[in-house]
Amino acid sequence: LFYERVIDEDYVSPKSSNSNFNINVKTTYDYRWSSSFQYSTSNFDYGQVSSLYYQKQKINSFSGGFIFKTDALIDKIGATLNFARGVGSNKYNQTGIKLFAKLAFRENLDLNLNYNYKKKKITDLSNTEDPTQNYYNSSFKANLTYRF
Repeated sequence: LFYERVIDEDYVSPKSSNSNFNINVKTTYDYRWSSSFQYSTSNFDYGQVSSLYYQKQKINSFSGGFIFKTDALIDKIGATLNFARGVGSNKYNQTGIKLFAKLAFRENLDLNLNYNYKKKKITDLSNTEDPTQNYYNSSFKANLTYRF
């Protein structure tokens, strides 16, 4: 069995490697204003180079945003912009925006609202007719919480 696996070119080996690095910085300017910055880089590869399933990828992402705190019904509002670039087996750029708000109805009753929008542009040079594909994704989430 081992000999068959060694010469089988379709076999995907369990070999893989990855590395990740993240840094997050949050700055509070005063009672009402704060901001955040995030940088992340990831590298991975797995499988045998000769395999159809081989993947090698490097992804860098940046994001920055702000939060504004009030003493009203809308307790906090904020926005974050993000950008990610992938190179390797898949080449892409992704941009996005996140909008959020926390509504404080009563002392123990909150409503968190989150909206995310992302656009991913994938470049596939093997597709000569249309090498660029755009994908759009959005989500809206509402979370009602009560603290006993």
